[in-house]
Amino acid sequence: YCGSSQYLFTKSKNSFLSLIMLFAMNVLIKTVTQNALSATFEPCGISQLIAQRYGTLPLVREVGGLKDTVHPYNEYQHTGDGFSFKHFTGNDLLNVLKYAMYIYYYKKPEWKLLMKNAMSCDVSWDNSAKKYIELFEEISK
Repeated sequence: YCGSSQYLFTKSKNSFLSLIMLFAMNVLIKTVTQNALSATFEPCGISQLIAQRYGTLPLVREVGGLKDTVHPYNEYQHTGDGFSFKHFTGNDLLNVLKYAMYIYYYKKPEWKLLMKNAMSCDVSWDNSAKKYIELFEEISK
């Protein structure tokens, strides 16, 4: 990796553009690495909630809080607010990524529906507080 980035920087006619590309490559590699590592265990996470708020569909491994907060796209019921995969393997990740890309490129109305679903998720404490109150009332009977 380092050798190829140094080659890119020294052989380019526009060193400023090369510098920007190197920075982007480093950020991308670090981001992918961090997300892949954190996908083995995730008690909750907030990244997917922020992504959903702004209409960016999360692609997550079905673990912990990620499984609780991201509902995978179901093409038969037209439901969901993101994409997910179960097993921590490169093949599962690649397959769901290809599927998400297929929906994005060839089923634009479905993609827009997923974005709308993601942006309308209620992750406020109001909803959670109501559920806790209902639970406490139920067990106190």
